[in-house]
Amino acid sequence: MSLVVESAGLCCSVGASLASAAYAIRARVDHFQRSEFRDETGQPLVVARLKVSNDLWGASRLAQWIRASVEDCLRGAVERHQPSQLPLFWLAPEPERRGANPGWYRTAYHQALALMGGSFHPESKLFALGRAGLPAVLDHANQWLAANPGRSVLVLGADTLLEAADISEHLRAKRLLVGDNSDGFIPGEAAAALLLRHDLSPPAGQTHLHVLGWAQGQEPGRCDGSVPTRSQGLTDAMRGALNGSGLSHEQLGFRFSDQNGEAWFAKEASSALARVTPVGGHKLPVQTLSDCIGEVGAATAPTMLAYLHALRPTAGRPPYAPGIAGLLHCASDADLRCAAVVAYRAS
Repeated sequence: MSLVVESAGLCCSVGASLASAAYAIRARVDHFQRSEFRDETGQPLVVARLKVSNDLWGASRLAQWIRASVEDCLRGAVERHQPSQLPLFWLAPEPERRGANPGWYRTAYHQALALMGGSFHPESKLFALGRAGLPAVLDHANQWLAANPGRSVLVLGADTLLEAADISEHLRAKRLLVGDNSDGFIPGEAAAALLLRHDLSPPAGQTHLHVLGWAQGQEPGRCDGSVPTRSQGLTDAMRGALNGSGLSHEQLGFRFSDQNGEAWFAKEASSALARVTPVGGHKLPVQTLSDCIGEVGAATAPTMLAYLHALRPTAGRPPYAPGIAGLLHCASDADLRCAAVVAYRAS
């Protein structure tokens, strides 16, 4: 059964709400700026961040974005929802990026709750799986909704790479976009919230975004080049998502890529797409986010879905959506790969 996006919220470097961020991304506007972080030569690093009046960092800073995205999402819901009745499934960065410190997740979660002045359903759960962890979250959401008909769940993707430990590690690995390295990414921060359910009838003249199929794969190749890639993990994920959706490649109108400026991942995606595209099949136009909001880690896939929700076809406005159906794909720094197929439907 497909999952329907009832509403969505987003807080990132180009907007503190989904509406403002979507306008900026459509216009290909960024908010890249020099930061207090320095590279090996002493030059300031360019980052993608949202300017705020306070000077909070780390988990406390991310808690602000979690609150903003969740409240933004609930404001746009078709029905009024009490947070205490909604389980929150948080797709978060991998433990190794936090020094395997569970306190980091607890701090961000509980500070966000304190800012909101409430709590979520006791069956809320953390998924510390990083950028390619979306299928595990959707599987869990699908199972929970099947056991609780007529209910909704909140899926949250929230991450920040604007932490000293992350910056230092990525500088050592030569993965950041700095003066002497053009094959790198700009670190960012974001939180995207999605309200999902199994069935929802939109008003006349409107559509909703449906997530029809999703899958993951395991890739033995490594982005540091220590093990060459054959794109098998991403190929398996794409094929699994297409099979689960019931759509063929010919019915897709676009793809949404997590490419962030690193050539290794772009080559992997191109190779996987070549394998799943039928002989003589059309080339899918590509959508990206990182050229506007930077690399946002575990928030990437939920942000894709939130942005596509904002572009859904609606009577009385121009057609902003890149197509009726599309393929999303993401790759983690380790071995996990994922893909999802989405489509706009009236019911």
